[in-house]
Amino acid sequence: MQRIFGLLTNAMVTGLFFLRFTKVDAPLRFSSNLCLSFSPGGHLSCRFVTGDHTYWLRVSYSMVLFMDEEIEPGVVQRRLHSLPLLNSSTPQLHVTAVLSHVLSAESPLVPFGLEAIQRASGAILVLVEGTDEVTGSPLLQLHHYQIEDILEGQVFADLVSEDANGLRRVNLDALHSTRAIG
Repeated sequence: MQRIFGLLTNAMVTGLFFLRFTKVDAPLRFSSNLCLSFSPGGHLSCRFVTGDHTYWLRVSYSMVLFMDEEIEPGVVQRRLHSLPLLNSSTPQLHVTAVLSHVLSAESPLVPFGLEAIQRASGAILVLVEGTDEVTGSPLLQLHHYQIEDILEGQVFADLVSEDANGLRRVNLDALHSTRAIG
């Protein structure tokens, strides 16, 4: 009985040790701003990079607008409006991704407008979920943007460039870089 207990204890300690060192903390770094190319007809975009060199598998993305709305006279409630993305999933995520919401007539951002959303304490939440390639553990990361974080008339600058040898390189330091349209 002592041998079985000893084996089980050893296995449990080994498992906990492995879990502790394979745990992923905040593996994504998000851009400090969202970019709004044009309204209407443009895109609202968010960019992020992975914090390590592992892959996320079976990844899904979502973007949600939160704002306070008067649902009846004198009654205000926090409402959620889904912001559909051009690409809401990918089988594999490595290094970087840009999420874009089209500002069509169906977009909740168009009829409200940024000023009205700001007055209604609006915010945008980005959710990324997937599976860690090494451990098979579920991964979930959220990032919150205020309406003031939206840069109008801007798009993200390229992260990928060619070096002197013609090889493509990703410059993670340019995560927050944007450029004016035009």
